[in-house]
Parts: sequence; structure tokens; C-alpha cells
Amino acid sequence: MKKARVAFLLALVLAGCSKTPVSVSSTDNQEIQVAELFTHKGVRVFRFNDAGRWVYFTSKATDVTAAHLEYCGKGCTRPVRVETMGVSGWQP
Repeated sequence: MKKARVAFLLALVLAGCSKTPVSVSSTDNQEIQVAELFTHKGVRVFRFNDAGRWVYFTSKATDVTAAHLEYCGKGCTRPVRVETMGVSGWQP
């Protein structure tokens, strides 16, 4: 069930990558803007660019798995998988 939920969220995020964002807003760091991509079942999905790589996050804490390729030398890339566990009640 968890894998299906992650796969569904990943599919939605990838679909949102190629479309114009719903909105783009500034942050307290003038060099970083956050784009709102879409809302699904009350959860908003956002992205920002960090050192040339898109970072995605949601408006609610949840378990999320992300994967990307990491450069490891001439002609070498390796898959990297990052898992975050949702934190209930977390406040920035």
C-alpha cells in the first residue's frame, strides 16, 4: 500500500513538472522562488530549485520517497534514494 501511494504521488509530481505552475511566490531568500504545482485531495505540491536540482515537497507532513541519479565521476552515475518520514505536528 505504501509503495502504491508513493508511486501515485511520484506520478503526480512528474506530471506537474512539465506544466506551468499554479502560482510562484518569493521566499525570505530572494534567490529562491517556490512554485505551487497542483492540489490533490487537499494536499498542495510545491517545488523549488536547489543547486540545479528540483526539490519537491507537500503542504502536509507525510512519508515521501524520492529518487535521482548522482554523478560519481567520468561516465559514472548511481541511483540515490531518499526517504523522509512525515512528522506529525512539526512546526518550522
